[in-house]
Amino acid sequence: MPDGGEHQIDMTITFQDITEQRRTEERLRQGEERLRLLIDSATDCAIFTMTTEGIIDWWNAGAERMFGFRADEIVGRHFELLFTAEDRAAGVPAEELKQAFETGESTRERSQLRKDGSVCCCRGTTTRLGKALGFASIARDLSVQQRAIEALRAVRVDFEARLRERTDALEAEVRARATAHHRMRGLLKKIVTAQEDERARIARDLHDQLGQQLTALRLALEQCTGRVASVAPTAPELDRALQLTREIDREVDFLAWELRPAILDDLGLGAALHRYVREWSSHYGIGAEYRDHGFKSGLISREAEVVFYRVAQEALNNVTKHAHASRVDVLLEAGDGTVVLVVEDNGIGFDASDHRTRDNGIGLVGMRERAAIIGAELQIESAPGDGTSIFLRAGHTGTPSDPLEHTP
Repeated sequence: MPDGGEHQIDMTITFQDITEQRRTEERLRQGEERLRLLIDSATDCAIFTMTTEGIIDWWNAGAERMFGFRADEIVGRHFELLFTAEDRAAGVPAEELKQAFETGESTRERSQLRKDGSVCCCRGTTTRLGKALGFASIARDLSVQQRAIEALRAVRVDFEARLRERTDALEAEVRARATAHHRMRGLLKKIVTAQEDERARIARDLHDQLGQQLTALRLALEQCTGRVASVAPTAPELDRALQLTREIDREVDFLAWELRPAILDDLGLGAALHRYVREWSSHYGIGAEYRDHGFKSGLISREAEVVFYRVAQEALNNVTKHAHASRVDVLLEAGDGTVVLVVEDNGIGFDASDHRTRDNGIGLVGMRERAAIIGAELQIESAPGDGTSIFLRAGHTGTPSDPLEHTP
């Protein structure tokens, strides 16, 4: 001990440089602060943390926007405050924390309660931060998406209802049109039948009455001419009268036959067309040829044969009136389940693309109406200076029969 009775104290002072540690702590603090600012600025989702018991200890701006609670109103309160009474009664909050603690994460879609008592649909994930650090929860509001889905569902239901309504209306319209078409077809059939009956009656009257009278007149003139010739030269006027009578007699015969040829009833379409083309060519002085391939009477109905005959007749009449043709070919062909009539001329033609002519001109309406009666297809091909071709197609039964079976 030193003199004077005083005690001597030895002291050791150790200095440790903690600058780097302070810097690290400051960086961590700044990092935590930046992380909190970043999380707090995420306004499109709710982010909050809880203790291991579920007590909220941090609350971001997104959570405030989503749930309506300010941080100072909810921090320190249990997070079950955000669950509906039904979920709380069912133990959902505790189950969520239990699952997050055991597995590290719990994710589900659920209904969450806002401060004002309204309910929003959320998709939430609760993550364990550590065994003693509590939990972090992130929730995204699905209400807008849910409303969009509901709106889309409503639009779809409305669309389907409108579609069904429109479909029903269209089906009703189709049925109405089909009924109208059926009635129109029936009316056309009656009209055409009446026309054919009237043609037959007029043809009989021409042949039986006017024809007989003309024949009697012709015979009387011939007798008169013979008597006069025996005593004196025949007068030119008498010869001219006799010639005119013969021409009128031939015209009446042709007209009666054109109105309703008996051969159509007796021998069928093929024979009737063959004779008609020959007589028509001779009568009008226009070269014409008829050919048929594979067609037999009975392949199509009696009604269809009349339609085919009348279409060919109308086509040749058009040639006479409009085509200025020097040549006509008529073809009747059967094969592949169809019967086809083709009438083709080398005349001046017309613009088939002009709907006014195509739909309304030169007897085409009558042809189309007749074709519609038997469900046949009428096609017209023509161009100015390039002649005209008319096609009529109809299905056949494939079982030809004796044409005499069709004799009325």
